[in-house]
Parts: sequence; C-alpha cells; structure tokens
Amino acid sequence: MACLFSQIFFAPKVIAKSKGDDNLFEKRIEIVNEWLDNFNEELGKIDNAKLQEIREFFKNKVIVGAPRSCGVETLSKNMNKEENLIIVPILADDIVLSDDWKDFYRSKFVLEFSPKERILLLNSRIKFGKKSQALALAHEGYNALESIIDCGGEKQCAEYYTLMEKDAQIFQNELMRALGGRLYQKIVNAEAQKIYAVMEKKKDDFGYFIPNPKKYNPKLAKIFGKPVSKDEEEFIRINVWVNAIFVAIKKEFSDNVTEEETLFIKSIYK
Repeated sequence: MACLFSQIFFAPKVIAKSKGDDNLFEKRIEIVNEWLDNFNEELGKIDNAKLQEIREFFKNKVIVGAPRSCGVETLSKNMNKEENLIIVPILADDIVLSDDWKDFYRSKFVLEFSPKERILLLNSRIKFGKKSQALALAHEGYNALESIIDCGGEKQCAEYYTLMEKDAQIFQNELMRALGGRLYQKIVNAEAQKIYAVMEKKKDDFGYFIPNPKKYNPKLAKIFGKPVSKDEEEFIRINVWVNAIFVAIKKEFSDNVTEEETLFIKSIYK
C-alpha cells in the first residue's frame, strides 16, 4: 500500500537455499532489521489486536532473501513457504541480475508483496523515515497474514486479494489515526469534506474525478516527521487522500460501504 497503487512486476520463485556466498547478505539483513526495529518502535504503543498478531508474525516467520537471475535464495534451512514471509531487499548491485530486478529498483514502489510466493520485495533506493517504514511494513504484514490460505482459482484469488487490500488499507488508516490523533483527523476530515461535496453532486456516477490534493500538507510533518525524500512525502500524501476517501464513502454510501470501498480499491489497481 506501501505499496498503494502498486502491482507486482513479476513473481520471483524461491529457487534454492543460499549457502551464504552472497557478499551483500549482511547488508540485506541489516536493512530488514532496520525496518523491523522501526515497526516495533514506532507502533509499539498502539493497542491493536491485529498489530500484535503481525508483530508476532514478524518475530517468528520472517526470512531474509537475496535475488538471483531466476528467483530468490534464502539462508533458511527449515522453511515452510506457506507460513513464512521472505523479505528481499533489492540493492543497486542487483540490477545487473535481470531486467525484472532493474525495473523494480528503478520503480516508485518501496514494497511489493507476492502472495502466492510469500515474497516481499524491499526497494533500498527509496528512502523512508521511521514512521513511514513502520506503516508500510504493517500494511504488507497484514497482507502476508491474510494471504496464508488457499483462495482457490485465479478469479477467486483476484477477488480475495482485492478485499484483502481494502482491509489492509483500512488497517493502515487506523494506525495513522492512532499516531496522528486530533490533528490528523482534522486534516483527513477537511479533505473528506471536499470529496463528499463532489460525491453529492454526482451520486449516479462513481467513476467521476475525485479531488486529489496535489501538494503535501506540511502540518503532517508534526505527526510523521519531516519526509526524508519526495517518495516518502508522496506516500504520506496519497495515504491521507485514501483515508479521506474512505471517510467520505462512509458518509455518502452508508448502506453500501464495503462495496463502494472495494470498487474504489479496484479502480486504483486498473
């Protein structure tokens, strides 16, 4: 979500267990540990049952992987792929391995989760502050937990993953509100009111243009810290906008909230 508006470029396969000959493996472990530490530190005081579940999942089920030309290798000897999450930091050195790794490294996406392969790609080129790292990782942690099922055929899985992404975004919205308190809610409500006004004018046309604030609100730095990059600034801006849309949907479509939220998520993944 993290990752919001993202789509998996490709589905890398877990091809083997690494013998540890990757001289960058320590760097990858360091990056994963940084993200996990920030997840625990920044969200540790939030009382949320799903967050606690994700925390335990990360503690017991995360494996660090490394990209290869035709897949991903790990250091784990006893890996249950169906339950674990393989986090694969992609470094600048990796772009020579394949066009897929190069495309991901040069993309605008910081995290990409592949449900079937249980692989989470982490783009080391994109810099996030501690709170944004925590929120992005929590979002994908939600997806990783909720995708430990057999969702059926391709069509059924596509529908399930859409609902899962909607719920992951709602979960992330809750975390952002918990971090931001009254100031955050005031900012979101102001954006939601603009969106709601448009919805009221065009009730019969959900495909209309939804007002999207083009500029980052500097007041958000009081909550999430000053963005360390344009990528982080955009991550915060977009997620505030999506949160506001969900607020407006609840007000405008009170009898059909889940369906309208799902339609919105589908629309941004087209």
